[in-house]
Parts: sequence; structure tokens; C-alpha cells
Amino acid sequence: MEITSTKHNLMVSPNLEVWGWDVSLYLFFSGLAAGVLIVSSILSLYYRDKWVTRPVKFATVGAAILVPLAMLGLLHDLANKWNIMAFYRYWNYSSTMAFGSRALLIIPPAGLLFGFCLLEDDLTGKLALLRPYAQWLAKSRVALARLTLACGLVLGLYTGVLLSANFGRPLWNTPLLPPIFLVSGISTGTATLILMSRNDEERVRFGKLDINLMLVEGALLLLMLLNFAFTTRAAHGALMLLTSGIYGAAFWVLIFGVGLVAPLYLEQLQVRGKIADTVFPPLMVLLGGLALRLIIVFAGQASSIPN
Repeated sequence: MEITSTKHNLMVSPNLEVWGWDVSLYLFFSGLAAGVLIVSSILSLYYRDKWVTRPVKFATVGAAILVPLAMLGLLHDLANKWNIMAFYRYWNYSSTMAFGSRALLIIPPAGLLFGFCLLEDDLTGKLALLRPYAQWLAKSRVALARLTLACGLVLGLYTGVLLSANFGRPLWNTPLLPPIFLVSGISTGTATLILMSRNDEERVRFGKLDINLMLVEGALLLLMLLNFAFTTRAAHGALMLLTSGIYGAAFWVLIFGVGLVAPLYLEQLQVRGKIADTVFPPLMVLLGGLALRLIIVFAGQASSIPN
């Protein structure tokens, strides 16, 4: 008698390809939205109206709208679209997807209410009819900012937890993945704010923030590689797959080169006034953030625990 488990079934492992570009786009755009919500709520809590400019206000509303749009990637991934209702009909306390599906119901309305109260002074013309409601919400601005900050942190970390909870995939199963995705999301959110800014002082401010975020993200990625190198044989195999295998060139060129080193160098020159401001550094940060999700998703499915 021969017994084959799903772990040793060559139809499943190591060439498992369940999640594709649609899930990667969900991870990218939800991380970007989380980053914008985190930055805008911190600015509102600690800097009030001084740094909460029109681009920040509109970006907050846009980020709240982007979250449910990003969820369309998850819906597209489902073969049977009605299966999405199972997340809400049943509750499994040990399931990260069950937790995340409910959190995603809270985050968009919280972000919209916060963004709406930020737009209090910008509601003019036909939108002036909405100003009394925005003024009423503004009384709870601090509470909404704190709720939005919590929602942004949960969303940013959840995109990494969703993958790291898969114990059978060594490349995903690392505690460093959630903070990497969180910092990367804040960095892409900051890059979006740079692109939306129309003020030199504001671009310099966000540029300095993005420089620090890229340094932290690069350090976390290097720590993850070191963790893979000096732990288990399965983790070492994931390291080889990511850095020297079929994904090696994309990892070093797109994530480190285009997504971190090049924009870090250019943004430092821009902040110091050595070169003129261009859209290339923030665009490269966005490209690097997208490449990070795509490569981690696909390489993670190719990694496996050795027999």
C-alpha cells in the first residue's frame, strides 16, 4: 500500500502555484493604503494643521477607497466567488484570514471618516453642504486619528502575517516578513505623498522620511537573509531560491537596486538640493514595493521543506 500526503505529492509541492499576480497586487495596494493612513494619522496627531496639507487630506480619502478596490484582487483569485462569504459566516479564531476579513470591514469606513473630517476647511462650492457634518466629525478628530493609525498598522502588518502563517513555505515562514511589508507599505505610501505634493518644503519633508524608511527596510531584508542563511536547511534553500535561483536577478535588481539603492541615493541628493526634484525616486520606490510582493509571493510558493 502506498500513501501520498499533500506535502510529498509532486503535483502540489514543491511547484505549488496557487496565488498569482492578483494576490500580489492586493498586497501591494493594501500596503500602500496602510502607509498613507499611518502617515496622515501621525501627522494629524502630532503636527495638527501645520503638516496636514491638501495632498495629505485627499490621499487619506483615496487610501480608504483603495482598500476595498485592492480586495478585488482577492476576489479575482477565488475560483468560486461566493466562497468569500464563508469568511463572514464562520469564525475560526486560529485563522489569520478570518481575522483579516473582518478587519478589512472596519478599515475603509474608519479611514473615510477620518479623511472627511480632515477636509473640513476644503469643502467649498456644492460640497459646502457637507461642511456641518465634517465639523461635527472634527470634534472627534483625535479619536478618529488614533483609530485610523491602529487600522493602518493592522492592515500593514496583516499583509505579511497572511504569508508568514504558512508554515510549509520556508520563505514565508519568518517573523521578519510582517515588519518588512509594514515598513515597505509606509515607504510606498510616503512615495505616493511625494508625488502628490506641490510644495518643495513638503516634498523635502516626506523625502527625509522615505530615506529613513528605505534604510530600515533594507536592514530588515538583510536580517531576513541572514536568518535564512544560519537557521534550518529548509530556510537555507529558500535563501538560495530567492538570491541566486530563478528569482535572484529580479530580487537584487528590482528590490535592492531599483527599489532601495537608486531612490535612496537620488532622494538624498534632492533633499540636500544637489539635483532638481524629479518623480523618478518615488516611482522607483513604488516599483520596488510591487516587485517585493510579486517576488515574495511567487518565490515563496516555489520554496518547500526538504524530505
